[in-house]
Order: sequence, then C-alpha cells, then structure tokens
Amino acid sequence: MRKKFNPKSAFALAGLLLAVSCIEVKYVSIEQYAPPRYLLPADATRIAILNNADTANIYVINQNIEVWPIAGDSIMEYVAQSFADAGLFSEVIVLDSCIFPEGRKTAHLLTEEEVQCFCNELGVDMLMTCDFGGISTLPSYSYLGSATWTEYDVDKYFLLAHMYASTRKDPFCTLILEEPWGRRVQSRAQMTKAIQEALPLIGEASVKHFLPGWDLRERAFYSGSAYSLREATVCVKEGDWDGAYAFWEQYGQSNKKRNKLIACYNKALYFEMNDSLRQALMLLEEAKTYAPDSTVLDSTQLKAWENMLEEYEYVSDYPYTDFQRILNYERILTERQKEITQLNILAP
Repeated sequence: MRKKFNPKSAFALAGLLLAVSCIEVKYVSIEQYAPPRYLLPADATRIAILNNADTANIYVINQNIEVWPIAGDSIMEYVAQSFADAGLFSEVIVLDSCIFPEGRKTAHLLTEEEVQCFCNELGVDMLMTCDFGGISTLPSYSYLGSATWTEYDVDKYFLLAHMYASTRKDPFCTLILEEPWGRRVQSRAQMTKAIQEALPLIGEASVKHFLPGWDLRERAFYSGSAYSLREATVCVKEGDWDGAYAFWEQYGQSNKKRNKLIACYNKALYFEMNDSLRQALMLLEEAKTYAPDSTVLDSTQLKAWENMLEEYEYVSDYPYTDFQRILNYERILTERQKEITQLNILAP
C-alpha cells in the first residue's frame, strides 16, 4: 500500500531539522593574568647559565625549511641578561666554555652527579643549560619578467634549554621555545644580521615562563539563529558582556531544557569574565541537570575521557556532547581557581 505524501509532515520535519541545526558553538579569545608556567624553588637565589649547545651545520627540513643553529655562548649572554633584569635571582653566573664531557660532541642531559658538581664549584642553587637555539627560514621566490630572485622569511626563533636544581634528582623543567617571527631577509648573506636580531628575542622569551603575565585563552559559548542568541553573539564580539548576559537570561526563560542548559553555560562564561568563578561553577552544575546524558562519571571514567581529549591538537576539535562540554568547562574553571590561588601567593 502506497503512502500519500503529506506536505504538512514534510514542513514539520524540515522545521524540526532547522531548529536542531540552528545551534552552533563559537569561540572567543580572552586575556587572563596567569601565574608563571614554572614556579622556581623559594630557596633558589643564584643560578649559573651553561653552554651545552650543539652548533651543528645548517640543515634542511622538508626540502624548504632551513634551520640555522646559533652558538651557545651567544644565546647564554642574552638569556643571562634577561634573567638578571627580571630579578628572579640575586646573582646570575655565565660559564662561557662548552660543558661537553671529553669525547662527547652533542648536547646531553646533565647527570645528578654533574649537577651537584657544577652547583658546588660555582656556588649556585640552580643551573640552566642552553642546549640548542636558532632560527628557521623559508624561501620566498619573486618574479619580474624573466628575472627571478629568492628572499628568505625567518618564520621562527627557538630555544631548547633545561633547568636543574641542586636539590632534585631529575631536571627541574624542560624549556621549549618556538616563537613565530615575521622577519624577511634579502639574501643568505644577511642571515647573520637576522640571527643577531633574534638573540634578544630569545633571551626575553626564555624568562617569560618564570614570570606571571597575560595569556590569551579561548572559550566556547553557544550561539544560534534565535534572536536572543544572535544578539548576544554580537554583544560578545563588541565586548559588551552585560548586554550578552541579558540576552542569555532571556533565552533561558524557555521551558525547553536545552535552552536552559545553553543559558546556564553561557552565563557561566559571563561570571568567569567578572572573576566570579564560584557563581560560574554553580551555573555549570545547574546546566548539568538539563543535559540528556548527565550520567555521573566516576574518577576512572573521567580520567579516560580527559586522556581522550589530549589526542586532539585543539580542544575545539573534539566532538563534545553538551554534557561533555560542561565537564570540560568545569575542568578549565577549576584550573583557573588554582591559578588565582598561586597569583595571590606570589603577590607582594
């Protein structure tokens, strides 16, 4: 038996699909004052900067990218100056000569015995080894008629270093800097000038991980074609968070559970922007009650889910359910609470 086509049903289905698809997740970048990535030991007052760099020849990656190593003693000078200017230590000592053991030709991690030996001989609490630093370049080809010439874009400067403490068996931290740079040079002969310009930048970047500072972070929020969500998104783009909150509050007046979930989640972002993390977390707890998959996860299940997140290069790539997005935001806010506690401790 053939069924008759019912246009009313078709329009109802289309309307339902449109209603489901009109919700989307957008991202906003916010600046937050964050504690140092690495907290130095409170009793560390003197540090020695050591040359452990392997000044190998220029080498090529992927046939185009060239890496130009920088001599370790040059890097040390600027790194030491940056640490001295930051006032993190009462004294900064520089050991110019390369510390490779006899017969070794490449950079290496210091053993516990070597760390103790250097610390005792130099009278310091900590060591920093500059293991590898340099710049990377990409060729840029230009054409004018039949003439062709090559310039070079210095796209990054980088540094690999290790910090050691006399009281620790393993390295205190591994410092990996890889900073974008938009420098262009006209020829390979001018690369030496670019390297000289990169040195103070490497020095400044090396100390930032040990100082509090402003950090650019990404936050998710729900948007959509509904009037209140659309207008709230405009407010977010313009930095009008009070206006966005009013529209989210309006959107949450609906009897639909997902509308209430979205309103609670977005309002949590508003309270984070106003440093009211407790209120933000309370709203996320309320949002959970409207999530269809709000099953309680035990610690093992939650850890497994967090490990899964680490496989994604960017958190925004992960295909969240509403409940998982709430859990992830809870985790972010909990970490933020810890950061604020650290900042309060570090405050003079």
